[in-house]
Amino acid sequence: MKVVFLSNYLTHHQIPFSDEMYSIMDGEYRFVQMEEMTSERKGMGWGIDESRFGYLVKYQDDPEFAQSMIDSADAVIVSGSVSYRYTQTRVNTGRLLIKYDERPFKRSDFEFLLRPRLFRTMLICHRACRHKNVYMLCAGAYVAEDMKRFGAYPGKMFMWGYFPAFFDYGEDGPEKERRSVTQILWCGRYIALKRPMMVVELAEHLKEQGADFCITMIGTGELKQAVEREIKERKLSGYIRMVDSVPYSEMKNYYLDADIFFMTSDRNEGWGAVLNEAMNNGCICVADRMAGAAPWLIRDEENGFLYDDPQEAYKKIDRILEMDEYTVRRIQKNAYDTIRDGWTPRLAAERLKSFIEDPAGFVSPSGGVMRKV
Repeated sequence: MKVVFLSNYLTHHQIPFSDEMYSIMDGEYRFVQMEEMTSERKGMGWGIDESRFGYLVKYQDDPEFAQSMIDSADAVIVSGSVSYRYTQTRVNTGRLLIKYDERPFKRSDFEFLLRPRLFRTMLICHRACRHKNVYMLCAGAYVAEDMKRFGAYPGKMFMWGYFPAFFDYGEDGPEKERRSVTQILWCGRYIALKRPMMVVELAEHLKEQGADFCITMIGTGELKQAVEREIKERKLSGYIRMVDSVPYSEMKNYYLDADIFFMTSDRNEGWGAVLNEAMNNGCICVADRMAGAAPWLIRDEENGFLYDDPQEAYKKIDRILEMDEYTVRRIQKNAYDTIRDGWTPRLAAERLKSFIEDPAGFVSPSGGVMRKV
């Protein structure tokens, strides 16, 4: 059985899953990279040594060969970033096609009414597949809701996401020593949808509360200078440390050192793999419930915290700072267990393989990746 995965380019978010698929498929798995990685992504530490991946095929190197693989594979997984034309033959001939995508309506629930091109995409690329041998892996908690507005993929949508490398810390999870100064971590691009200025507002709030804290912000982007100015003007330099992009291999150390991970992305965040990473490393995560990963990974007040607006976020962080050691440790352990038991690359690969082998007979799990939605 041959499985092909199509996406724009291979990144650290896709490598762990692809490694697992290559292993359990006994080498009958290929990742077809449709374009070159952007310089911006490489500058963020996303660059990889492409020669070490035996399953990597670059479409541009031999388009005819790559397309023949796509057309003849037993199953093809395709991301929403890839043009419909590369898989149209599969749809027309009834060969198994598995799409995975983030929510299409990131600006508002009725965004398609203002964007004719998006409306057309929903009809041609999604609704038209409703009775075809096509399924949807929902990379975010709001994908199914958006698709259902167009009657797409009835009874054929499953929980999915992104699956960064999982670090196994054993039954007890990572050891994290709580210190007198609470360590708060934020990482991402300094762009509007990430709302980095919320971190400055949080620091000002905590300073007024007299809290002992230190915030580390990691990343680059167009709003970074504006954030730096605000930090200086509000006299918060002693509370916020700014770090440029960190190689992915080194990020684990920052997560392990943090007590709280603050995710400020809004509904424009299709998934948010930093949430997987932070929970895996035992951070108490505070995330906007509209970010794609948040409602599926976080059970509010049990393994992390969800908020609806900035003021609620700041209040919930206040509560964490006041918690006793037992409660803090319980939430950290629950966060780690959530990733270990339901969202690892290995589990994603195993469940998807079972589905590919028998879509009609696949038994949806009670929770985690590949649960039917």
